Amino acid sequence: MSGADQWEAEDAAQDAMCALGEVWGTERAIHPRAWVRTVAWRRVLAVRDGERRLREVHDRAATQAAERLLGELGDSDLAELLSVLGSLPEVQQRVFAWTYDGYKPKDIAEILHMNAATVRSALREARNKLKPVVGAGHIKEDAR
Repeated sequence: MSGADQWEAEDAAQDAMCALGEVWGTERAIHPRAWVRTVAWRRVLAVRDGERRLREVHDRAATQAAERLLGELGDSDLAELLSVLGSLPEVQQRVFAWTYDGYKPKDIAEILHMNAATVRSALREARNKLKPVVGAGHIKEDAR
């Protein structure tokens, strides 16, 4: 009812009920219904804030990788490269940025909580889309 989707609400309610068990019988639990609602809502907000911060970190990493790539390319068409990078799905942007920073697909999979095969597939797709713009020599190949 407060704008959370079903999964967020269920997780937050479960966390709040567990937290209520820890304070049951104390002054903090005088109005358990209101207490659970408040704690659940704060959990939803905390999760959303964490996801927002994670997106910001990944966006910053993708931007930094693009800037380094541009520096290596010299006179390449900046607008075209940025257009291609911006058109990549978010997962491909993230995987490409982590790869460009020297991480291996299995490490990226652990960091991003993804399957390693999915990381390799996203990386392959990103490379295929970037190669026509920057040339194959500037795109690091898969280091398993």
